[in-house]
Amino acid sequence: MNNALHDTLSISKKLKGAGMNEPQAEAVAEAIHGSFKDATGNLATKEDLSALEARLVWRLFLLITGTAGLALAITRLFPP
Repeated sequence: MNNALHDTLSISKKLKGAGMNEPQAEAVAEAIHGSFKDATGNLATKEDLSALEARLVWRLFLLITGTAGLALAITRLFPP
């Protein structure tokens, strides 16, 4: 996760610079942080995608070898 989305100190400073008082700025920054955390909490990571890719490649290999084996068995059962 990109920590720039959760930089509450920077958000708070910008809000204070725009004229908001410190407790309000901190509360808004925390609310924004919580919102991003809730919205992005279930996103896949690079590791998740790599594991998924490995499983898909393995299943594709099994499908191809299974199909080839089936084709070979059919040709042996019913020769041309």
